[in-house]
Amino acid sequence: MPFPIPTSKIENRHFINGSFSSSSDSGTFKLTSPYNHEKITDMCEATVDDTNRAVAAAKAAFPAWVALDPPTRGGYLKKLAALILESGNELAQLDAMSMGRPISTYFDPYMAASTFEYYAQAGYEAKGETSLNTPGFVNMTFRQPIGPVSAKLASLCKEAGFPPGVLNVLSGHGTPSGSTLASHMDIRLISFTGSTATGRKIQAAAATSNLKKVVLELGGKSPALVFEDANIARAAGETAASMSLLMGQVCIANSRIYVQNTVAEEFKEAFIANFKAAKKGDPLMPETQQGPQADEVQHERIKSFLDSASKGQGKLALGGGATQVDGQGYFIEPTVYTDVDENERTQKEEVFGPFVNINTFKTEEEAIEKANATEYGLFASVYTKDISRAMRVAKAFESGNVGVNCTSPTHAADMPFGGYKMSGQGREGYGYSLFEYLEVKAITIKLE
Repeated sequence: MPFPIPTSKIENRHFINGSFSSSSDSGTFKLTSPYNHEKITDMCEATVDDTNRAVAAAKAAFPAWVALDPPTRGGYLKKLAALILESGNELAQLDAMSMGRPISTYFDPYMAASTFEYYAQAGYEAKGETSLNTPGFVNMTFRQPIGPVSAKLASLCKEAGFPPGVLNVLSGHGTPSGSTLASHMDIRLISFTGSTATGRKIQAAAATSNLKKVVLELGGKSPALVFEDANIARAAGETAASMSLLMGQVCIANSRIYVQNTVAEEFKEAFIANFKAAKKGDPLMPETQQGPQADEVQHERIKSFLDSASKGQGKLALGGGATQVDGQGYFIEPTVYTDVDENERTQKEEVFGPFVNINTFKTEEEAIEKANATEYGLFASVYTKDISRAMRVAKAFESGNVGVNCTSPTHAADMPFGGYKMSGQGREGYGYSLFEYLEVKAITIKLE
């Protein structure tokens, strides 16, 4: 089946200072489909020179951009939100072609558009405070933009009329473009979503360069606790959906599930029935619910976890291997292990695939102890009809986000999103994101 978008029409260049350009050394890397392994395009790979040009463009555009009044800046964001919605089908197809995400699960345009709509109105929220608590002085604070920030978006921003340099987009890898950004003396903030290992490197580079601020949303090993008084059918359906979303390639997927021993068999039966029901296939077909993993590297990494699990003490209840559809694709069978030792690799490390461990507990104290026995702390869930228990458990979770009788990806857009421990630092979500990008300045005025 041919790609729905001609590959010759896919933009593969960098977007720097308002125009598209190839890499300074003409270097590229091949982008292929994880479903049929066919070449999509050769993406330009950013060099140090390309990265420096993008940073210089952002730095030059910064003064004029921040000087615009909020309604003018907001107008650009409103145009971008509308263009994202108009381009929803094309964006879904591009994501399916390059990442294997089924178009049936693609809700990102609505989330992105609503976010830009919010920020289009949020300019007036960047305001400070005043204080008269010091005799003889009037004191105040300003909240001011930090400075050039690396980000991702391109052709739609150009169509929306954004001034050159306000947004620049580079395609590339951790070296050289990523490391150049992380250590660049003219960048004062980096926001990164990805692996904990890469987050460490970015923070180290920030520390040894200009001590730039770093906002990190990293890995997770999210637990879900299911108590005996929970709605078992709902808990099983929602936790299975959490693991199915994006083929398990979600940092908040509830990959560790703990069920009270009195209802464990009922839950496992319902969970497995839901988890294995997803239809595998071509991510461009509307009936497909599970596509391939994003690429060969991730596929091989998950297979290494499958191999580790097969040698452990856990009991295989579903799946357990790689598979293909029509003889092709980086597919992984939905996999469930039960009674897994808490110290096994698959219980400690983020798999980032359709792989879940289901263990049991007897008491609330035991469940909390097991849930918190991880270096991550991004999302945690509890299912129970006892509101007092729900609040105790939610408070005890060492996690930045907690779902009560719901699980990931459920989240309120106006609530802070971020992690404890090695799951990151800083918070995202509407106003919380806004303030991460602002610096607070204190001003003291002495009265005569």
